[in-house]
Amino acid sequence: ADRPRPLMKSFRGATFSKHIDVNLYQLIKRAGAAQDCTLFVTLLAAFKALMGRLNGQQEVVVAVPTDGQ
Repeated sequence: ADRPRPLMKSFRGATFSKHIDVNLYQLIKRAGAAQDCTLFVTLLAAFKALMGRLNGQQEVVVAVPTDGQ
């Protein structure tokens, strides 16, 4: 481990909100639809690509908690 973990788990975090232009939204949605992907999957792929570029790794694992899937 890179640092000592606390005895009690904490789920404290932060939220970052950013609105995108409606034209950009439509372009992203159309690009995903052309690949038979939902908007969520398209944005997730973009996020993974960004994380890979920022940390210099070719493979990045991103977990998405889902219920009943």
